[in-house]
Amino acid sequence: MNNEIWRTINVEGVPLAVSNLGRVKKLLPRERELAPFRRVGSCAYVRIYTQGEKHVLRSVARLVVQAFINAPALPQFAVIKYRDHNPMNCSVENLILPPEYLDPAPHLAGPTTTDQPDGLQE
Repeated sequence: MNNEIWRTINVEGVPLAVSNLGRVKKLLPRERELAPFRRVGSCAYVRIYTQGEKHVLRSVARLVVQAFINAPALPQFAVIKYRDHNPMNCSVENLILPPEYLDPAPHLAGPTTTDQPDGLQE
């Protein structure tokens, strides 16, 4: 069963839909899936045409991270690794980020002292 989830992000003013399976669609002017390609010795990229017919290249893995993983401070030089060592497999479950760039969701960070019942505060 295919449980594909899509989220919308903006890249250079272009609305994109990114799936948890690593697929990317351009939404305007008409919806179409962007075909990933691989640069020599690199990972999957998509070409995104911006206004004025200029284009930018973006790593599919970074688009998936932007859409699905809470890593707001991921610098351009941060290395994204792949569990199966296949850089064309950009599904969320296959991506490994350096832990120093992850921002845990508040519900995963554990209770604060104000969340403790009476008598259990530190």
